[in-house]
Amino acid sequence: MSWIADILLFLAAVLAFLLLLVLWVILVPRHFWVEYCKTDGLIVQVNLAFFKITLFPLPSFIKKGKEEKKPREQEEKEISAKDGKTKKDKKLPQFPEFSFRLVKDILSAAKGVMKRVLKAIKFSRVSFTVPVYGGRPEETQKKYAGITSVFYTFNIFLQQFLQIYYEKPIFIADFANLHSNSLYFYCKISASPVMLLAAAIFAFRQYRKITAVAAGPANEKEN
Repeated sequence: MSWIADILLFLAAVLAFLLLLVLWVILVPRHFWVEYCKTDGLIVQVNLAFFKITLFPLPSFIKKGKEEKKPREQEEKEISAKDGKTKKDKKLPQFPEFSFRLVKDILSAAKGVMKRVLKAIKFSRVSFTVPVYGGRPEETQKKYAGITSVFYTFNIFLQQFLQIYYEKPIFIADFANLHSNSLYFYCKISASPVMLLAAAIFAFRQYRKITAVAAGPANEKEN
């Protein structure tokens, strides 16, 4: 009967893992919305579970709480300064000795982590309106041609590393300077929690690997 108990424990572990994975997918923010215009300023929103929450600008009750905390913090600092209380010096962490192998391992790990993180993030519905004004019509035309050529060239480079999908990229040749307040930007940022979790696990494994390799020569010298 022990093998039945082992099977039941294994199934319970699998179900617990799946439940944690589902909770991770539901609770971890997967979508961010970034919007900017001159009239309303910057707005950043995020979805948490089934709700859409504004991160910036902060709600009024959070701002009031921060303003109330500042005087308290200043009073505590003044009291601690008068009493002459000083914190004990903390020992700095010992970093591994510099070596080309260490640099190579760190760069390789950073490349792998960034590759996985960028693969998990997607920029969609990117829309913007950029008015271009250069004074005289000839200068405006030159400036407009230069900005658009740089943007499309740089975009080709970005497409090799990022998942960017444009909806309405608009450049306005504002010869009469009538659209100076039309600057606008909107973007939706989506992230895959599962792929981000895989990137975090990969980063942790690479960190353990690098620290283990770096600690080897140090232990040999001590012995």
